[in-house]
Amino acid sequence: MKYTAVIFVALIACGMALPSKRKGPAGKAELGGILCDTCKQLVGEAESAGAGLGAPWLEDQIQKLCAELGIFKQFCCDELDGTVEALAQLIQQDLPPPLCCYKVDLCDAPPSY
Repeated sequence: MKYTAVIFVALIACGMALPSKRKGPAGKAELGGILCDTCKQLVGEAESAGAGLGAPWLEDQIQKLCAELGIFKQFCCDELDGTVEALAQLIQQDLPPPLCCYKVDLCDAPPSY
């Protein structure tokens, strides 16, 4: 019984430590912006490589960038994969990386220029 209570408390603590999902302006979960920098890096690299590369290039780069996050790789891939089409369209519009990532709800605050 004693160990059951300890395990229960540990599970509750772990659940509370997970990032909470909040809703961004477009209604998609943004998770407190924890992937904001990764998104901006991705968009910046896409713009440097050529805006017309599209979704397949983004998907490949997401795998590479998220692999650098170790145990958070799958979480990163899952969240960024859901933004590929929208990001590809925003990159084609030549929008700056902070604005692209804000529009797909991966950054908390709108960029200030």
